[in-house]
Amino acid sequence: MKGTEPIDSDSPLEISSCATPAYAAFDFKTAVERVHACGFDGVEITELGAYCRHLPYLRSSPDEVARLLAETEMSVTEMYVSTADMRDGMLTRYSMGDPLHRDRIIAYS
Repeated sequence: MKGTEPIDSDSPLEISSCATPAYAAFDFKTAVERVHACGFDGVEITELGAYCRHLPYLRSSPDEVARLLAETEMSVTEMYVSTADMRDGMLTRYSMGDPLHRDRIIAYS
């Protein structure tokens, strides 16, 4: 049966990327630099609105993100992006069901 084979303990598990919530207390640039310093060559960029602010919806520059990734020679392996946004202490959520925001959300992602 597939999945029941023993794991070869002599074969190390290869982990090549790290998600930015590991450095949620820091800005995006610092998070990427620290992930890179740990020896990872990939980064999972996370934006969760109120918790991990590494790609704020409608306030991030794709050019700035690309420049930082090029400088650190990091590649993006995944993105977790919430369109929730913290403004003046209130959490605002944009909806894919709202035609006014749908195209902007798709373009942003």
